[in-house]
Amino acid sequence: MTKIQWGILSTANIAQKALIPAIQRAKNAEVTAIASGSDAGKARAVAEKFEIPKTHDRYEALLEDPDIQAVYIPLPNHLHKKWVIEAAKAGKHILCEKPIGLDEEEAREMQRVCEENGVLLMEAFMYHFHPQHERVKEIMASGEIGDVRYMRAAFSFFIGNKADNIRMHREKGGGCMYDVGSYGVHSIRNILGKSRRQSMFTQLWIRIMR
Repeated sequence: MTKIQWGILSTANIAQKALIPAIQRAKNAEVTAIASGSDAGKARAVAEKFEIPKTHDRYEALLEDPDIQAVYIPLPNHLHKKWVIEAAKAGKHILCEKPIGLDEEEAREMQRVCEENGVLLMEAFMYHFHPQHERVKEIMASGEIGDVRYMRAAFSFFIGNKADNIRMHREKGGGCMYDVGSYGVHSIRNILGKSRRQSMFTQLWIRIMR
């Protein structure tokens, strides 16, 4: 069986906790290379930990690697557009962390460049193909529970007072709506499909720990 050769752009925690182990468990894929844009030592350390054959000290070098067919991009939100476009121009298929972009204009530009270069682009929502999620979609589509007039989504976790957390920096695409609000919007739209009339509201709670 021919395996898809993956490259990882960044040593981000989510890559180490989720995507790299998942790809390594797959029968039709393997992680061939990893790159760090700021610290080559990090790339070597992660490569040693997961027995990844190759490391690169620049993202561009990984994209130039002819052995790589697909890349996973777990970079901060404000860097998604740049590296999705660079990967597409390099002919790599792309799995990019959510949110795919900071606005509709960014998302459409990424879509256009990927289509022009004949590569696939997917936003990395972990539940998208989960059997439970698919079953919910089937139930909704069948009309088994009648017409859906209201749907609520909630997602929360304690972040703490961490000034260095990327979620705390607006200029880097931080904030709760990009980071976790995207789950609610995506899951509702994916389950129900597009509707002709849409309305929504949000609520934000801030828990202060002393």
